[in-house]
Amino acid sequence: MPNVPTLHDRFNNDSELIFEHILKPLKGKAIKTEIEEKRFKKFFMARIHHKIKFDPILIYKCYQIHEKIRKNNDATIVITGATGSGKSTMATQIMCWIIPDFDKKKIISKLLDYVRIYLNRGKHIRKMMIQTKNVYHPEPDGLIMDEGNELRSDEHNRKPNRMFRRLFTIQRFCKMLLIINIPKWHALDKNLRDSDSTDLLIYILKRGKYKGIIGHGIDIVEDKNKKAINTVQLNTKYFWHGYFGSKMPEEIGQYDYEFTKVDSAVDEMQNIYAALEERKEEEEKEEKSLIPV
Repeated sequence: MPNVPTLHDRFNNDSELIFEHILKPLKGKAIKTEIEEKRFKKFFMARIHHKIKFDPILIYKCYQIHEKIRKNNDATIVITGATGSGKSTMATQIMCWIIPDFDKKKIISKLLDYVRIYLNRGKHIRKMMIQTKNVYHPEPDGLIMDEGNELRSDEHNRKPNRMFRRLFTIQRFCKMLLIINIPKWHALDKNLRDSDSTDLLIYILKRGKYKGIIGHGIDIVEDKNKKAINTVQLNTKYFWHGYFGSKMPEEIGQYDYEFTKVDSAVDEMQNIYAALEERKEEEEKEEKSLIPV
């Protein structure tokens, strides 16, 4: 599909005109007071240098999630859709909007890396509290769990998944945004599939188009038990349809992202190969032990 033109192009880089365009469908609905408008504008203007490629409602949701993290909470977004539909592209666009200085090294696919990032964050917070003898609130940060296969529900009884659920209950003090990309919502571990654990569920209809679901709408989707998300009837206050761009943010870069993905896949192949080699050696030893001397 053709690239969605940026608002910078449409409004000749006039930040005030861009903001008014974003504010128009939100005013009187999501944003009802001057104080709320000022806070949203401050958030928006601090990110105006980004090429905005998604709709006003999602931009406002990004603001709400940032505010939640800033107030010493964590937040989770789950993005689902077919392979090649743009889950990773959309995840990086959202992440770079909420966390402008997002480190692309925090796009991961392994549970071990997930735990390592949270552990390092927790150690840093503890260190600063010891040094200052005071409560320490770090700047919001985030990570993207790309293709969250290790969080699948069909691995419910496996030890790594049980360990993840333990971590998920204690990681809130880290003030992190977690974005999980997974092909199917109902394939995700059931402990994440509710509105208490997931702040925003995004279902990609096709590349560039999505359905956003919030609040009780997430619980309704979950109650329908494996029914296709797009066929579940929801009240309009629980969902909206929006758009997103077709390219990775400049801060991430298509090459860097693709290389990271290939590098991770090669590492996983090496691990599988090593495990098979080890099993082969064990089988050969066992066969030799059965040969009479």
